[in-house]
Amino acid sequence: MTFFEAIRTVLTKYFVFKGRASRSEYWFWILFISLYWLVSIIIIDSWLPDFIPEPILILIQLALFFPTLAVGVRRLHDTGRPGSRFFWPVGVLILLIGGFWLILFSGGGKFWHFALLIPFLIAFFTSVVLNLFWLSLPGDKEPNRYGESARSIRESRNTSLEESNISNNFFSNTLSLWMAFGIVFILGIFFVITVVGL
Repeated sequence: MTFFEAIRTVLTKYFVFKGRASRSEYWFWILFISLYWLVSIIIIDSWLPDFIPEPILILIQLALFFPTLAVGVRRLHDTGRPGSRFFWPVGVLILLIGGFWLILFSGGGKFWHFALLIPFLIAFFTSVVLNLFWLSLPGDKEPNRYGESARSIRESRNTSLEESNISNNFFSNTLSLWMAFGIVFILGIFFVITVVGL
């Protein structure tokens, strides 16, 4: 799967948490998100702070949040693991922050109180490392309980397209794709209004 195919696939499956995603699909999407962050934070915020206002950048980040979660869950499905493991670091981080605030606001704050958070800190880093390891593994070549492999689905789709001589229509009837286009359209309107100054 190429870089642009991966982006199109992830945006097409905007809210799809079922099924499987290949390694190339997931990691090309992460590369795309990283490039977006690089452009939006370093270049736009540093060099052109008034070019795109903060609310539009926040809306774009929210628009990219759900497909990132969905492709992560599908990537774990591809390795035969439940998608709920993708959320382990977030759950442990919430417990860690909650424990930290509880210690601060309960009148504690002594060093040994904060030492109680060390197991949560270790659990957080362990869950992050485990998730990175699982996301880097090759997918199951055979069908697993989450469906057929992403590669076999792609190959069968390409074969059926060649046999039926049907072109791959970009404007498919997928609700997720239309939703993504709607979000981009709304963000474009906000951008034009902000630049023109209406």
